[in-house]
Amino acid sequence: MSRKNSISSSSESSEFEMGDIGNFLDDLGIGSQEEEIIENDPTFWDELKNAQGANQIGNITLPDSSLFGEELKPPGQNNGGLIYVSAVPFKYGSGYKLIATPDLEHEGAVPVYWVPWKNGTTVYARRSWYENSICEYFMTTRLSGCRFVLTANEVLHIASNAGGALDGFLGSKTRHEVQRSLIGNVRSRRVSIGREDDVNYKSFALVFGMRIARGRWIYKSLEYTLGQDGGRWVILDF
Repeated sequence: MSRKNSISSSSESSEFEMGDIGNFLDDLGIGSQEEEIIENDPTFWDELKNAQGANQIGNITLPDSSLFGEELKPPGQNNGGLIYVSAVPFKYGSGYKLIATPDLEHEGAVPVYWVPWKNGTTVYARRSWYENSICEYFMTTRLSGCRFVLTANEVLHIASNAGGALDGFLGSKTRHEVQRSLIGNVRSRRVSIGREDDVNYKSFALVFGMRIARGRWIYKSLEYTLGQDGGRWVILDF
């Protein structure tokens, strides 16, 4: 992998009635709440493996108060790699809140290989680092301006401003140049989410990978357009 652009490794070794608003925010992980008991619901992971087309799982949130809201950090903090994720069903509405911890703190949590993002650059991982490990799933930071790239050998999370990229067409072109400088013209699939006006991202995506058989993984994205629908699953095959 070329190093013409800044790149970081993710390897550890390198809604409602007024009375319901508080509960709704709690479900999203952004409201004040009493300490809750975190218990993983394995139903989520089964639904995830079967998901395709219109999203039937419900909302999936990655609370900013957890690892999911942070950039790549120095070793010992959020430097990516193995994490443990619990899927907690919402108390109100359909869907799940995903809680991540660096250690196995909650019974039944699932081992996941995590690739965070980093401002202005690209974070990558080689698929061989985790596809044959104890990790059963792969996740990366929610995409809202960034680009996710999947190749036969690697995964990349390219920040929206990587290589000095701006919003709009020119920004997309710059991110593509960053991608090409790092992996060349190898066959790939990508998920890109751009800004739709001068202020807001009206779309975003979540990306998951999962082992479905020994030695076989599939990757898929859940792509949302805010205010329109519950999202659609796209299989990232070649």
